[in-house]
Amino acid sequence: MMTRFLKLPVLIGCVVLLSGMYSVLRGTWQMPPERLNLQLESPEIRLQPQEIQLVVYLDTVNFELSQPKYKTLDLPQDKPQRLLRILSALRDNLEGLWPEALPLPTIFFKDQTVILHFQFDNPIAVSVEQEQRLYQSIQRTLAENGATTLHILVNDQSETFLGHIALKNYLE
Repeated sequence: MMTRFLKLPVLIGCVVLLSGMYSVLRGTWQMPPERLNLQLESPEIRLQPQEIQLVVYLDTVNFELSQPKYKTLDLPQDKPQRLLRILSALRDNLEGLWPEALPLPTIFFKDQTVILHFQFDNPIAVSVEQEQRLYQSIQRTLAENGATTLHILVNDQSETFLGHIALKNYLE
């Protein structure tokens, strides 16, 4: 009786083994598929001319005195690249207000928040008035061009901008 039960599983195992071998051998005898020639190209950055508003503050006593400048720039659809080009145009139009040693920031997004991350090695010598005008110009220019909430980090911290202005809008 025991031999009858052993014969059925052995028979099923042999059938499974033979069908597997047939599938493998059948696959190797077929012609290999044609090679696909994929050419990977970097996507083109499409630029569209857009009118932007640059805001330059004239003094720190009355922040209502600002000089808006309207420029038409070729801007990409990518939001960080778009804002980086706007900040670059602002830097070029601030005529000595943007310190030479202050590089353009790296731009990040968290939800609907724009995060500017400035990195520099040595302290940047600016007056309190110059720092206030620069900060307000950056903040207002980005607000006029679609940034709803702005956070600024300087060397991975959010305590002060260039040594004078305390940044109350720290990241949580």
